Amino acid sequence: MEYSEVKEQIKQKLPVQKEFGDSENLLELGLSSIVIMRLVNQWRKQGVKVAFGTLMEHPTLKEWWKIIQKGTKKKGKKAKAEKRDIIMERDMRKPFPLTDVQYAYWVGREDNQVLGGIGCHAYLEFDGYGVVPERLQEAWSRIQYHHPMLRASFSENGMQKIESKPYSEKIKINDFSLLTETEAEQEAQAVRRRLSHRKLKIEEGEVAGLELTLLPGNKTRLHIDLDLLIADVQSLQILLRDLAMVYSGVELPEESKDWNFAAYLEQQNVEDREERKKAKEYWSARLKNLPQGPDMPLAKRPEEVKNPVFHRRVVRIGKEEWDCLQRRAKEYQTTPAMLLLTAYSAILERWSKNKSFLINIPFFNRKTEYKGLEDVIADFTTLLLLEINCEGNPTFLELLDRIQKQLHEDMKYTTYSGVQVQRDLTQMYGDISAIAPIVFACNLGTELVNSTFTENFGSFSYMISQTPQVWNDFQSYEDENGVQLTWDTIDELFPEDMIDDMLTSFEQLLHNLRKEDWNQRFDVLPERQKNFVRKECTIPAASEQKVLFQEFFENVERSPERIAIIDTGKELEISYSRLKEMAQRVAAGIIKRNIKEESIAITIPRGYEQIVAVLAVLISGNVYVPVSCEQPSERRKLIHEKTDIHYVITTAEKEKQIEWPENVEIWCVEKLLENELLENYPKIYPEDSAYIIMTSGSTGQPKGVEMSHANAWNTIEYINRKYCVDQTDAILAVSALDFDLSVYDQFGLLSAGGKIILIPESESKNPDYWLKMIFEYHITRWNSVPILGEMLFECWKAQKKEKIPFRTAFYSGDWTLLYMVDMFYEAVEDGTLIVLGGTTETGIWSNEQIVKLPLPENWKTIPYGRPLENQAYRVVDDFGRDCPFWVEGELWIGGEGVGKGYRGDEVLTKQKYIMDCFGRWYRTGDNGCFWNDGTIEYRGRRDFQVKVKGHRIELGEIEAILNKIAGVKKSIVCAVEHNNRKNMLVAVVVKESPNINEEFLMQNLKSKLPVYMLPTK
Repeated sequence: MEYSEVKEQIKQKLPVQKEFGDSENLLELGLSSIVIMRLVNQWRKQGVKVAFGTLMEHPTLKEWWKIIQKGTKKKGKKAKAEKRDIIMERDMRKPFPLTDVQYAYWVGREDNQVLGGIGCHAYLEFDGYGVVPERLQEAWSRIQYHHPMLRASFSENGMQKIESKPYSEKIKINDFSLLTETEAEQEAQAVRRRLSHRKLKIEEGEVAGLELTLLPGNKTRLHIDLDLLIADVQSLQILLRDLAMVYSGVELPEESKDWNFAAYLEQQNVEDREERKKAKEYWSARLKNLPQGPDMPLAKRPEEVKNPVFHRRVVRIGKEEWDCLQRRAKEYQTTPAMLLLTAYSAILERWSKNKSFLINIPFFNRKTEYKGLEDVIADFTTLLLLEINCEGNPTFLELLDRIQKQLHEDMKYTTYSGVQVQRDLTQMYGDISAIAPIVFACNLGTELVNSTFTENFGSFSYMISQTPQVWNDFQSYEDENGVQLTWDTIDELFPEDMIDDMLTSFEQLLHNLRKEDWNQRFDVLPERQKNFVRKECTIPAASEQKVLFQEFFENVERSPERIAIIDTGKELEISYSRLKEMAQRVAAGIIKRNIKEESIAITIPRGYEQIVAVLAVLISGNVYVPVSCEQPSERRKLIHEKTDIHYVITTAEKEKQIEWPENVEIWCVEKLLENELLENYPKIYPEDSAYIIMTSGSTGQPKGVEMSHANAWNTIEYINRKYCVDQTDAILAVSALDFDLSVYDQFGLLSAGGKIILIPESESKNPDYWLKMIFEYHITRWNSVPILGEMLFECWKAQKKEKIPFRTAFYSGDWTLLYMVDMFYEAVEDGTLIVLGGTTETGIWSNEQIVKLPLPENWKTIPYGRPLENQAYRVVDDFGRDCPFWVEGELWIGGEGVGKGYRGDEVLTKQKYIMDCFGRWYRTGDNGCFWNDGTIEYRGRRDFQVKVKGHRIELGEIEAILNKIAGVKKSIVCAVEHNNRKNMLVAVVVKESPNINEEFLMQNLKSKLPVYMLPTK
């Protein structure tokens, strides 16, 4: 090959033939990837082997000439054009093996395959006028005899052969011409439903079908379907072209008649042996570091979809805009295909938890050096599993560059197909039936339907395709009006409206790429969801902020003798006026010492003294810090140091029993109660700090959460107003003082004028005692973690008592499991269960979900519901972007409940409490998502996920399925170490039925979970 010859060949392939310089970028000149692939095949025919990926990496004539010279040397100085007109003989009528891709499609037809039981199938419709049935019949028969693969059959042992006759020489005519237009269209739709997803009888040679529907007014509709075991996209173009040619009376190309696909495959297998060996080594080296497909939200597990049905969505880009996008691709030295792939990847990334994932890319590996091959109907598809790396939130241009480099490198090693790579990954990780279920099929460069076909049969009006084990299949088709971009999706897999939102964002991104700089990060969140975020983040200020004890004081004035506290351990009743007096006496003792805005520890056992001390600290203008009597001395010391505690209120008994840290002044509540009342007490403001509650930290160091009066009051006021808490109510205070549920127990009821029933420390874990107190004092409000409610209702069930008089029960602090809802409504007559959520850092609670029976079928767990008044939630990803609906991210809480921070830890406060354009937010460290209707779903702590054999697994998901099995009371699943790795799942089940055994449980799980999520024991 001469330099001038190569330059002329390239020039012939340019969209507009013109002279160009040695160093000009050929992509900018309009050379597409498909054209470059054809040049590769053309040069192979001339005896020079060059890799497509290498040419794409260096798209200039100067570099190509170096690559060609290098390829020529490898072949020998006297490289001659390879003889490709006649390939080796092979009897097509005898069985021959399937290609890797054919085999994958064939296996996917089996009913026992996940998202299988279907053929890889394409269905098309064309609306025309005056099609003559007899001519169409003759044309169809002739092309079936011309193209051997239209007569192929596939055996049960995975082989193919060419039959002497097609499955049927005749076409079916549907005559609806005498019906009304509406009736005829209804019948035509029925034809579509019958054909569009059908599983052709390939064992009998039924691999393609053609039907003609006659409509009123001489209108016609052509229905074509075929199994893609026998055709790639170019084959589909050839089929339509040849059908129109024969119908028009034009002869078919002689070179493609009886073309021997069997011989071609056999010859390729021999010729590619050395190249395939190198390719296998390349993929084997990459195997351990390859990611999986995009981790997108699912409405169902693939295993649960028993009858996959695909739905097509279309984005149409007009000619003017498409021409502009192609020009912009040239400016950025890339191809239109790379532009579309990068845009597709950007959308997938935003809807995916994993930021590095695989996209399955089919490409059509026709070795065009063979004479007639460009006109052959057969499946020349091979697959490439392309790694898309979106880590670090790259700009669009950076992402394009990453994808382009990876693709160019991988394209050098495609002789070892993506199907083989998937098999290797399956051997490594176990059963991964859909490791790359997201497909990008680029069919740019050739129009699907030519003008001859349109003139004879009408316009292309409908198409749908389906592929076994594929979730979403992107396809692109150019025509004279621009480009049609289609997504074929199994809608049943995905949450409501999610795919529509993704496609809308994809289209908008393309519009933006037409006119904006590509070296930026495009926000692809759909506009309606941006509006949702803006609305959620617009948080009104509380109408009136109060200090925590303000309404308690007002209730003292209104009803001084009403009972405020009943201390069941000491058998003592305390009125509102008496409680205020006691609190003010203790406060006087603090005020006399000139102590203000200090952290004061309350280390008192359960009883009325706790509440007196809490009120006293607040009235004195200080901050209370509950520190349990049972705290170990080292931890007590740590808490005192972290929250700068120099004063402790305790009892005379505990003063002697506890080992106190140094430099701490101890006050006995009994002595403080002896103080005289003051005439004036300090003015306290809602923004003043009220309490510090310790929470555990991941480092093992406790964190002191500092909250203002206003932070907690916002929640208390809303709950009381929403659920009509008043002076007729009584609550059983089961939560310890150092748990923030106690803040509501105290101030929720005292603000409403109700009663607080206190239990002694000795009965804090005794549900029999709780039940007795509930009936004795007519408890109407319950507030606890779910497990305490479960203990109570189990006790009630065992004692067979009358119904419990709760008006409401507030569950929070942990998962409320579905069976707990049944327990509540079985025991409570007229009450309502409210599941609340939030964090200690955000004012007791921040969200609510009223739970009633029957539970919605789609609930796997109780959702978080909606934010409380004057509070807001966001779901944010690792890059600080708001997540689309259904996509899991970190829950952020904003609004009136967001606390001051961590006392004594400015670094952690800055990490967890952040400011942005919407205001101040607390980063919870919890996972969650928004549903389409704005409901918040809690997904557990970010660190509760485990990874087993490369799979990210939420243990609560397995537990939820176990808990739904009849006879299972509850379950716990954990990952245990095995061979120094956390790679074994173990489930512990509490059973209610003697019939439950491990085999029974595993059978149930196998029907709902993939293999990698099944517990080992």
